[in-house]
Amino acid sequence: MFGEGITIDDNMAVLVRYEKGALLTYSLNAHAPAEGYRAVFNGTAGRLELHVVERAWTPPHAAIDPTASGKEHAAGASERLVLHRHWHEPEEIAIERGAGAHGGGDALLLDDVFRGPSEDPLARQAGYRAGVASVMIGVSAGLSAATGTPVALTAGGTRRAG
Repeated sequence: MFGEGITIDDNMAVLVRYEKGALLTYSLNAHAPAEGYRAVFNGTAGRLELHVVERAWTPPHAAIDPTASGKEHAAGASERLVLHRHWHEPEEIAIERGAGAHGGGDALLLDDVFRGPSEDPLARQAGYRAGVASVMIGVSAGLSAATGTPVALTAGGTRRAG
């Protein structure tokens, strides 16, 4: 990022167009002073926005030492989920947190991996093909950045076309 021999891009953007017309846009700014993310879903009924601030500022030692990943400087950390239905006032939705890391998600994932899938009424579990497709988006983004040309995938996003 800001040192000799570091080759990762400071800023990255990816546009993914799926077969049925859905679009995914992804932007990364590796040198931003704050740590967090936004996820936004636009649909026919409105828009859902998740805004997470994991760390509102980065102390110098954490920027230099990647092992300084603790959130001891988490002042200003926040999570907000807002539903914007067409023609309605925005509605803030409470975010349920489970015990443990990642809002309780780690325990659920580890249970699924080592004990087998549990009942999943929200259909949140992704299979290995979804994992491969996710990795292929990253690989294709790198290839596209290197060549300056779009990369097409086939077989549900698990293989490079052509």
